[in-house]
Amino acid sequence: MEQRLSTPNTQGSHGLKIKVAGIGGAGINALYKLCLENIPSVEFCAMDCDANILSQCTIDEKILLGRKNTRSMSAGGDSAAGEASAIEDLDAIKNAVASVDLLFIIAGLGGGTGGGAAPIVAHCAAEGGAKVISFCTMPFEVEGAQKKAEAQESLRKLELESDATIPLPNDILLRNASAEAGLLDAFLKADTCMSMAVKSICKMLLCTGLINIDFAVVKSLFAKKSKRTIFGVGCGDGEDCVNAALADLSKCPLLNLPKAPEKADNVLINVICGADMGMNKLQYILESVSNMFSAKEKVRIGAIVDESYKGRVEICVIGASGISDGTQAAFSGATPVKNAEHFEEKSKHGERIKAKIKKKIFKPKPETETEQSEFAFMQMSKQRGFFEDTEPNLYRGEDLDVPTFMRKNIKIPL
Repeated sequence: MEQRLSTPNTQGSHGLKIKVAGIGGAGINALYKLCLENIPSVEFCAMDCDANILSQCTIDEKILLGRKNTRSMSAGGDSAAGEASAIEDLDAIKNAVASVDLLFIIAGLGGGTGGGAAPIVAHCAAEGGAKVISFCTMPFEVEGAQKKAEAQESLRKLELESDATIPLPNDILLRNASAEAGLLDAFLKADTCMSMAVKSICKMLLCTGLINIDFAVVKSLFAKKSKRTIFGVGCGDGEDCVNAALADLSKCPLLNLPKAPEKADNVLINVICGADMGMNKLQYILESVSNMFSAKEKVRIGAIVDESYKGRVEICVIGASGISDGTQAAFSGATPVKNAEHFEEKSKHGERIKAKIKKKIFKPKPETETEQSEFAFMQMSKQRGFFEDTEPNLYRGEDLDVPTFMRKNIKIPL
């Protein structure tokens, strides 16, 4: 019997409904790793244009996008095709995110289904009242300028629709890797980062811990969509797991962007540890991590005890910050986006999506002429075409350049 990687479609103990959507090939691959974490009361959904990929997918909830647009094949690295496919199956997307409180989107940008469909999914979820946290991998520099430009445009659209957007550039993730590390190492690193972050936030919200954080705190953390998101994970095992986790976190490239910790406005720190963790060690972790950030009064702390984490510690840091200049420059070298311009662009982007949706649903009827009893041809003098200086082709007194039905004055009834 085929093993199914899924969780029950039930709400958590707090009545909170959380869903993770893997969009496109890269998103679905990352979703597999997350499913293996066995997070209780979290739903998973796979979305793609490629029917072949979905047929091999072991996630229970699957949505095939763009049957007409891509004929159930891949988007071919074209973000526009991915966007059109998502709009084609808009009702299925809306049903998938209906009544969801917190939606995690996992996608790979740089063209294709992920880059095109992810902003549409985020838009539908946000309209339904969900908080949306998006994780997206960015292409390598060696993949070329065109793919990088597509990824940046998709990232811009995704930021406009998400409450928090966390780009994971593969080049940055490989910064501390060995010289022998290859593409698979970068993809594995990105999948691991996203898996740890989603798992940490879900357990923090759904499980009772030593220090609890509820959904209201998370909503307040991402109250302003104009904020950039900082993110880091650290893991340690063994006798000195605490210092190992802190060292791993300190090396996290996504926390070492220019002045990111100093400019953080709101920070959420969550620790998952075993029952063998003493309060003195937990306090040491929380103090060490919070000291990384200047806005200490706005640091929220959570701690979860998991029996399976004996001799192991995971630290997750996620927060909103006003570093649109720092992170954007680190990721793409783009110009900072001001708040007023951001909200104006978000409004325009939302209107463009609605216009595309409206055009798909309400196709205008072609205009037709009324009360026409017979076809009206042009006058005889104008039937010789546009060759003004040519002599007529005469035969037995008839101009052969004029159509027969005109020469014989034939009427065509309608």
